[in-house]
Amino acid sequence: MKITLMTAATIGLCCCGYGRAASDRPKDFSDGLIVVAGAEDVRYTIREAGVQEVGYEVREDYPATKLLTEIRANLQKQGWRPLEEDLLNPGAQAFRGWGTGVDSTRSPERTVHTWSGQWEDKDQNVLLYSFRYECSRDDQSHSPLVTTAAAYWPKSAANAAKKAVAARGKGVSSQQP
Repeated sequence: MKITLMTAATIGLCCCGYGRAASDRPKDFSDGLIVVAGAEDVRYTIREAGVQEVGYEVREDYPATKLLTEIRANLQKQGWRPLEEDLLNPGAQAFRGWGTGVDSTRSPERTVHTWSGQWEDKDQNVLLYSFRYECSRDDQSHSPLVTTAAAYWPKSAANAAKKAVAARGKGVSSQQP
């Protein structure tokens, strides 16, 4: 089974924490973890190695053009640069446009649309963003709710992840024989 970093981040963020207001941002959280106006059910999490996460939902029709534009513009102003190569999947692009898959773990099955991207700052800290829409596999009408998941990896965590991938010689999404 293939699993990408952004899929794991989305799953983790959707299943943890509880809803809080964006103004309840924990101290010392990265400014790169952007919570846009109108965000609902905001969840902040701190993981091992200083990894910070935020997740929330925004009411915006697919394909979330306004949301993506706002986050990209804010990150650019803060000095974040888009990564060319996926942090955990060397050789794969760090930015993936909207992709479509099927969630067959639910009944009825759902069509899932996801977008993911990664950025790095001047200090080599890394940001990962993922956006997700779901719709019924039968009628394909999208929910007007986009789930947003973002993670900040300090340089030390990003470097440790890169070393682990290099030691294995495969990216996270590589299939085992």
